[in-house]
Amino acid sequence: MTIFIFCRQLAMTGACMVLMTGTALAWPLMSGDTRRSECVEALALASAQFRSDAFSMRAPLPIAVAAMSRLVLSISEEHIEAGDAQSADPDVFGKMTYPGNPNTLRNVYWKISPQNGKRLIVAESQVGWRGDQYSYYLADPSLPVDTFLVDPEQLRTLGLKPVIAEVWRPLQLLQNSVSGQLWAIDQNEERSWDVYILDEAGMSARCHIAFMSNVTPAVRLLPKPAQRFATLLAEALGPGTNEGTLQPTARIKNLVEQAWANAAMRPWALKRDPYNSRAEVDEGLEKWAMRGPKYRRAYRAIHRQYPQAVAALASYYRATFSKSPRAARQMAAQSIDYLYRCTFVFHREP
Repeated sequence: MTIFIFCRQLAMTGACMVLMTGTALAWPLMSGDTRRSECVEALALASAQFRSDAFSMRAPLPIAVAAMSRLVLSISEEHIEAGDAQSADPDVFGKMTYPGNPNTLRNVYWKISPQNGKRLIVAESQVGWRGDQYSYYLADPSLPVDTFLVDPEQLRTLGLKPVIAEVWRPLQLLQNSVSGQLWAIDQNEERSWDVYILDEAGMSARCHIAFMSNVTPAVRLLPKPAQRFATLLAEALGPGTNEGTLQPTARIKNLVEQAWANAAMRPWALKRDPYNSRAEVDEGLEKWAMRGPKYRRAYRAIHRQYPQAVAALASYYRATFSKSPRAARQMAAQSIDYLYRCTFVFHREP
């Protein structure tokens, strides 16, 4: 077995990525306090999530894997842009709704029983098209909870600073069923999770779980013909400037980036159908190409590169996942078809 060690990302990741030809990549990988029970439990959850067909590593946790803990303040949906996404165990967390302006502020969640001399407070506020933001405070138990029913800027004037500030996804808060220990998984990054422990030291990250090497964009993990295909698709999609509040192109770009990451690391996760069928995308792009010579050249370039991307990806799958030539070709064809279709959205007539 030939082992190739890629150390170009050493400065960013702190470790070299090891790729063994003929085997699957040994992900996810954990660093930090790897023997701590919560970290071991989190790695089991991460491994189950990674090997599932869930499109995103931000999908709801496969909590059945974690026999020792239960969710006490969590989200059960992958897409939380509509906000107000958290569910609380009423035996562990109380909930108060902001009075006054409902257009900017939502809820405050507070741990009913203080732990290690501190009360955990979670403040939830509306922001924009990406959903809500969440801030985490460790407060003196003598401080009334309704102190936090104000704008976060007012809290700063009171000297109340969050230990984790304004994240776009709330932490998945768990509690050990035996010890009562509160801990959390931060899923704000698609490429990794951080595991926080609430103890005498406060609330701090104790271990880090990575799902892929620190390469951006993720398509750079794939052969050059696939990278070229991704570039052509992105150029056809366009920058999406001045699109207002809903930011449709930005949403598509986020989806496509995750799809390329899956194509590289978890191709079995490219299961759910994009909005458009293959026929609808082909028809939409044919009409788009009729706008002028520049568009026709871009259209032809995409279709010339398409079979080259499939062939290169098939070779990658044979080497990385030990697939037979036929299985690798089928997987590559499915992946490239998925990327082609999810890059474009052509609205259907009612």
